[in-house]
Amino acid sequence: MIIKLKKPMIMCIIVSFFFSFEFFQINMFSSLDTELMKKFFCTIKELGIFSSMYFYGNLIFLIPAGLLLDKYSTKNLILFSLLFSIFGTWIFFFSSNIYFSYIGRLIVGMTGGGICFLSTLKLCSQWFKINEMPKITSIIVSIGMFGGILSQAPFSYLIEKIGYLNSAYINIFIGFFLYLLVYLFVYDSPNIKFYKNENSFFFSFKKIIKNNKNWYCGIYISLLNLPIFLLGALYGNIYLVKIYFLSHYEASIITTMIYLGMLIGALIIGKFSFKKKNRIIIMILGIFLCIVNIFLLINVHNFNFFLLLIIFFIIGISSSTQIIAYPIIIENNDINTIASSNSLSSMLIVISGAIFQPIFGYLIKSNENFNNGFYILILCLIVAFFMILLIFNEISFKKIFYIK
Repeated sequence: MIIKLKKPMIMCIIVSFFFSFEFFQINMFSSLDTELMKKFFCTIKELGIFSSMYFYGNLIFLIPAGLLLDKYSTKNLILFSLLFSIFGTWIFFFSSNIYFSYIGRLIVGMTGGGICFLSTLKLCSQWFKINEMPKITSIIVSIGMFGGILSQAPFSYLIEKIGYLNSAYINIFIGFFLYLLVYLFVYDSPNIKFYKNENSFFFSFKKIIKNNKNWYCGIYISLLNLPIFLLGALYGNIYLVKIYFLSHYEASIITTMIYLGMLIGALIIGKFSFKKKNRIIIMILGIFLCIVNIFLLINVHNFNFFLLLIIFFIIGISSSTQIIAYPIIIENNDINTIASSNSLSSMLIVISGAIFQPIFGYLIKSNENFNNGFYILILCLIVAFFMILLIFNEISFKKIFYIK
């Protein structure tokens, strides 16, 4: 049976692979940790700083990226982003100086990470109706997680077989191939009017930051991303190698399960997230399952390989419940400010990664114990639970603090 896809869906898939490419860049550190520590003689703490440079770049450019996407051509900004992301990736891989590699990661974070998800959402929202966006968001996130999967065991295997530099060439080639696909097949919707008035550029941002739902959703999404940033992107492999004495490749197979869980979870959740009742149940259940499995990692250190696969897979599925918040943001903002409103949540994601990755690394280095980091992660997830209650107006700050 041949599945015929309409042009909007084809464009959605292509730009989603742009997000997937950038998600690969974020999460490839768990496959590169050994190579980077050998190349630059860096410690676990310095590796955390290395990874955080991506988030610092994000932080610099996210808000401007959202405002630019609401004013100028989404396609042109994607092309600009991809080109500079490839340039930054080249500097990162081929520089012999750690500080130049830092700059490379900063460039990738600014131009690639700062625009990828926002531009993908923006372009898809141009071609699809608001009531279709939960389904479209689940497709975007699922394709994005494919990049996360490739960044783990497959990339580790590739480095082992053909070497660090040859793997880098393949990474950069894929970036240029995506650039060509976007250039040839992706277009802005003719029905979208971009802002021409300079005053509206800042008025839209002011309007966005005054919307409480944007803040609640953004904080919730950022905290649900922490298991991915900490266990998938950076420290999961180190934890499994140190605690379970697994090989680097075996550990990467287990961390891959987080992204596989995210991919499958996003596809399933997208079908059941249209009703408010379903949304709140799924979001709370996701946090509960995530906390339970992290608590197991703290207290039990004799799981076999198969059980570790299941635990990391469930953490991935639990984290995927965050995708419900994106349609909520879209529903509570004007169609012309979708990129700007999502840039706030993306900025909070970046802040959480930039803060907690180095903290987690510091805690590991200071006492060679992962438990303190895991307890902080559980605390963050509890805060995420209260954000859910705020999103759905189950509680309010005004009632808590008796504000009239």
